[in-house]
Amino acid sequence: MNHLFPHFIGKSVTIKRSFSFYSFLFILIFATSSAFAQGGTCSEIEPFCAGNQALIFPNCNNQNPSCVPTAEPGPNYGCLGSQPYPAWFYLQIDQPGSLDFEIVQNTEFDVNGNPIGTGLDVDFIAWGPFAQGSDLCDYTQLQPFNEIGCSFSIQPIENFSIPNALNGEIYVLLITNYNQSPGFIKLEQIGGNGSTNCGIVCGIAIDNGDLVLCDIDQVTLTTTPTGVIDSYQWYVDGILIADATSETIVISQSGDYKVIADSSTCNQPVEDEVSVTFMVSPDCTIDPICLEVDFEENFGTGLGRVCELNGASTTYVCNQVSQVEDGEYTITNISDGLNTGWHLGMEDHTEGDVDGRMLFVNADFNPGEFYRRTITLSANIDYTFSAWITTMYDTDTGICAGNSVPSNIIFRIEDPGGTLIAETNTGDINNGPEPDWQQFFINFNTVNNTDIQLVLINNAPGGCGNDLAIDDITLSLENSQPAIVDPQDIASCDENNDGIEIFDLEGQIPEILDGQDPALFNVSFHLTQFDAEANTNAIATPAAYQNVSNPETIYVRVEKVSEPTCFSTVDFDLILNEIIVFDVILPASVEICSTDSFPILDATPQNGGLDLSLVTYQWTNAAGDIVSTDAIFVPTEAGIYTVLISYPPCSQGSFSTEIIVTTGPELDLGEDQTLCVGGSYEIVPIIVGDTQGITYLWSTGETTPTIIVDEPGTYALTITVGPCTTSDSIEIFLAEPLVLDLGEDQSICDGGTYEIVPVISGDTQEIFYLWSTGEITPTIIVNQPGTYDLTITSGSCVASDSIEIFDSGPLDVDLGADIKVCPNQDTSIVATTSNSDATYQWLQNGDVIPNET
Repeated sequence: MNHLFPHFIGKSVTIKRSFSFYSFLFILIFATSSAFAQGGTCSEIEPFCAGNQALIFPNCNNQNPSCVPTAEPGPNYGCLGSQPYPAWFYLQIDQPGSLDFEIVQNTEFDVNGNPIGTGLDVDFIAWGPFAQGSDLCDYTQLQPFNEIGCSFSIQPIENFSIPNALNGEIYVLLITNYNQSPGFIKLEQIGGNGSTNCGIVCGIAIDNGDLVLCDIDQVTLTTTPTGVIDSYQWYVDGILIADATSETIVISQSGDYKVIADSSTCNQPVEDEVSVTFMVSPDCTIDPICLEVDFEENFGTGLGRVCELNGASTTYVCNQVSQVEDGEYTITNISDGLNTGWHLGMEDHTEGDVDGRMLFVNADFNPGEFYRRTITLSANIDYTFSAWITTMYDTDTGICAGNSVPSNIIFRIEDPGGTLIAETNTGDINNGPEPDWQQFFINFNTVNNTDIQLVLINNAPGGCGNDLAIDDITLSLENSQPAIVDPQDIASCDENNDGIEIFDLEGQIPEILDGQDPALFNVSFHLTQFDAEANTNAIATPAAYQNVSNPETIYVRVEKVSEPTCFSTVDFDLILNEIIVFDVILPASVEICSTDSFPILDATPQNGGLDLSLVTYQWTNAAGDIVSTDAIFVPTEAGIYTVLISYPPCSQGSFSTEIIVTTGPELDLGEDQTLCVGGSYEIVPIIVGDTQGITYLWSTGETTPTIIVDEPGTYALTITVGPCTTSDSIEIFLAEPLVLDLGEDQSICDGGTYEIVPVISGDTQEIFYLWSTGEITPTIIVNQPGTYDLTITSGSCVASDSIEIFDSGPLDVDLGADIKVCPNQDTSIVATTSNSDATYQWLQNGDVIPNET
């Protein structure tokens, strides 16, 4: 089945609900496709005031078919060798003085108005002053004698000044896009003591633009005015809404909503229009429409009426000179003078199509054919025929007294022999107070035909009304959607673990386009599939998007620049990965003694919920050498060891432990000692090595460097230096009492000697001797009278004694006369002496006779 349905572009949209879902489908696709054109001709000149902010607006360029490609002839453009894609402005002086202006053209500006993209060559010319009420587009005044500034440089920034401006003066400014590429233009006053009058700038904008709503019952349209606005009036589909006279309106039905605003300070009323479509699930789905124009008839350009139909035929009569009556047609660029009761000043449907012509038809009283055209196409291809149509009768004139006949057109596609291929009709196209261009369609397949005939038939009777204009007839073949690929999800690390990060969504474009030229596509990012299909609520700053959930799905719309209704969508997720702070039990430092074992360092995270099989470890020493890749590491020498712990995809932690190895001192308490009864001994340790910070602990509990003991037993000492401890012990024995006896005092004769031989008892294991003579021998021989002392030492035992040696004087002895005796005869020998204390020892032949004293 072939369908005919309206196709809407821009903000002049009317919804025909009698055409099933195709009605809202096309309004969704095309409602936002019209481009901004800022005063493309002098007749569309826009007011400008500097105010507190710069004016930044999209330029016209070679990729926007609705833009005026070059300034109109007539003015003298001074230094401008060419005038591509013009933008006309005028300003009025408020505070007199000098004014300095700057013009900047760039591919992108940030939110503060700073250029952040690529500079584009921009040029300008300015004229003035003009008096209030002057025709600013009087070409005879836009001449060199009125020129105040002009530049044709290659720079993306231009400057001009108005010196000595007076209150009320008006100046005209023309800005051109020499580069011709898409971008933005910034116009700003940057200096001077004069100012501009902002009262001349009246404007109204319906906030948020066109809306496509899913499962929403009603919405409030709000407006943003420029200048002082006194009155508002709202319309839906061209019909006045009674009592809707405020800056906002609450609506609950689909349609084209227009607001007209005015005030005493505006030169003329200003208006804005948006399309609003309410949809209900499960029908909130919008399919792409991919058509490639194969044939187009726009009836050319030029002034005045012509009859040439460019190869088409008609049963109607061409009228080039008078009022177009029933059964007549004409082709011209404007509706003025064609018929009483028709819309006045109506121009070509295509915005910016200067002097564009269209076909005007006053339908005959009897239905009949008024247009037939043979067109060569490809066989067995699906095509879409479309034409833009508006009724011409202006209901405000009242000529038809409320009984105007609506237009109704049959669209037929025939083969060369006249056999029907497809047919449908527009239904009634009602008359209204203003032109209402609507696009109508029919789909068909050429089957085996390479030629088809396009036929338009009037299906309504003549009379008052049933008058129409036709423009931009096209035959388009169904085209393929953009070939795009699903991109990888964007995973990022949650630096603050707050669930929010900034993502560059535009970085996905190369992967999505898969090597295709990005200049051929418009790419936008959305938060729902519906918004992507409807091309609504695009993310404003996709290069720096802050997510609102984790994970979050982003939907991408990729549409052809040449055919914005032909789009594809893909989606990807934004994923924030938590950065885990590892709970690792590793000491900052470990001090060990050189005699200790090295510690076991365990870097295993203690966090719950981790898959420890995914954790990796890298231990390095102070030189950066990798010494282990295990969780547990046992060092073999002193130094700083660092472990880098990684847990994909985002978590890393670095931990360091210093191993300090200390060499302990050597300790010696000496040989075991023996105490004499009542004696004591000071144990003095011998320590070799580092003693900084040393502490002492004796087995007695004392903590002094030395101790004095007087009891037998084992005494131990433990010394600690840093992590090192060293111990030693000594045994204290109790010896038997030491007794010394030098014997009875003795007498010696003159020249005689006496060996003093001590008699010692007790512990005599090792005895040290010290005589009063200084000798240290066990005995001494004396030959002088006097007192002789001996001190002996054995261990801690000491004993002393003394002996007195007297001088006995001369010693006499008499044995009497020799005695002769017979063998075996005993006799007595008597020794006599005067020394009373003499002692005796008998000898025979010089040998001592034992026991004979």
